[in-house]
Amino acid sequence: MKRCFAKLAAGPTLALVLLASPIAAQDEKTEMDEMVSVMQQAFAAAPLTPEEEARLPAASEAVASVMPDGIYARMMKDVMGGMFGALADQLDTMPSYEIAGKLNVPPGQVEEYDQAIRKEITDLIDPAFSQRGKLSMEAMTASLTDVMAEMEPGVRSSLARAYAQRFTAEQLADINAFFVTPTGAVYASESVLVFTDPQAMAGSMKALPKVMDAMPIMIASMAEATAELPPERGFADLSEGERARLAELLGLSMEELALGMELGAPEDDNQYEDYQDTEEDMTEEDAVEEVTE
Repeated sequence: MKRCFAKLAAGPTLALVLLASPIAAQDEKTEMDEMVSVMQQAFAAAPLTPEEEARLPAASEAVASVMPDGIYARMMKDVMGGMFGALADQLDTMPSYEIAGKLNVPPGQVEEYDQAIRKEITDLIDPAFSQRGKLSMEAMTASLTDVMAEMEPGVRSSLARAYAQRFTAEQLADINAFFVTPTGAVYASESVLVFTDPQAMAGSMKALPKVMDAMPIMIASMAEATAELPPERGFADLSEGERARLAELLGLSMEELALGMELGAPEDDNQYEDYQDTEEDMTEEDAVEEVTE
């Protein structure tokens, strides 16, 4: 689940891209479902009061002006299409790490090559690299557009409930009166899309270095805030009764519990196979003795 949250933290679009591979679909579906459940519970909304319910029609009218049908498709086409298209145009050469992995050479060696050499290597390994990237991004954009279109009615309904809670009946009347004027109609139709304008996006991109510079400070502050807490407990820190109860809860033998808490969760299939091999070679007494030493 931590891996899913890490991918989500990278950004919703990137998360979808990273989770789109067959391996991710098989290995991380349960983790993703669990993460979605946690997020839904964290952002559960309180029911509307009778007074707020009475304002819901006016709120829905206002939201229909700022979120007309098809707005998400327009956003995806304008933003994702433009962004993916720009990336595809730039990515006509394999990254150094990918070339190194395919040729089994040190990444540092590849990084020493200039762009022309890396481009020639790319063309030799995969003549369709650039085209494959463009087609993949176009397909990804189309798929994301479909997903966003499916989300739109639910988002519109939820936003109407938020309007009903945040604005009084008089305020909603004023908002709707403005939205039927020529200027108000233009403002309403563009109020959401303006955040995807290249000018607005450029401003956000300029702020990225500040965000990245702040990351070490945030990490340090998190470490400082939790410094007085006791560390996580390992197998050796548990009493015999606690070990037995934990093994019972997980449906594991004491050997499996001891070895699992020592090795941690396998990150990939190879590590899982190593885990299985190690487990088969150890008796329960060996595993418990090794972990508690």
